Amino acid sequence: MSRRERQRRKRRNRSGPQRLTARFTDNLDREWLFEVQTTVYQQIQFSDPGLGRFGLADPGETKERQGAFLGHATAEADLPEKLTLRSDDERVDVTVGKPTTERRADGLFVRQWPLHLSLRAPSVPGIGNAAVVAMYRRGQSVEELPLSVGWNVRSLFAVVPPQVFFGTVDPKQAEPIERIVTVKRADGQPFGVKGAPKCPAAVECVVEIADGGVRLRLRLDPGKLQKTLCAELALETDHPTQPVLKVPAAAFVRSAD
Repeated sequence: MSRRERQRRKRRNRSGPQRLTARFTDNLDREWLFEVQTTVYQQIQFSDPGLGRFGLADPGETKERQGAFLGHATAEADLPEKLTLRSDDERVDVTVGKPTTERRADGLFVRQWPLHLSLRAPSVPGIGNAAVVAMYRRGQSVEELPLSVGWNVRSLFAVVPPQVFFGTVDPKQAEPIERIVTVKRADGQPFGVKGAPKCPAAVECVVEIADGGVRLRLRLDPGKLQKTLCAELALETDHPTQPVLKVPAAAFVRSAD
């Protein structure tokens, strides 16, 4: 995409107070500047593009966000109506309030629905995403506007290192590649595990009790690695709030010369 096209798209997506300046030159090479101040409104929008960003959450925590769905038009008949919202994740709830319609001093009609978003954070740590879709009628057509929802669940465990990378592996290598991961509760309390996590065929996993936590000893057999490894090792614990801990593991296979 060219720089000019990027600038055009940026201008098309602008909203809010704007100041536009035009420069003219007459046949005597005299310059004239004209400045126009206006306000640009999106016809349909959420009050905040970041409305669905819940940020960091504790496992099982309920977090809430308040916002609005807005419609702007120069004629009241062109405003959106019959708004409904749906979420593709049962952990995200959306409540729509009663709409209000007003005509502002500049003659613009504005219709607003209050929105209440609620997240029930899962127990598994890490980043999660969902989508909320607003459906509304405008004129004779039914239209949609998506809203991205995201969160990051805090881990109740300290995992060092947080992910395992075996590197680029030569299948002809005889010696196994070993990695060690130490897991402790963030509050320092002891915990138990329900056996070793289920590992890919090329990886052997041994769980050892060590220093108030556990140690995962992972051994990769290069001869058994047939393709790129990308997996999550799920460690089941007896923690009442976060019973499952996932450790990403990856390896690449060196291509033959």
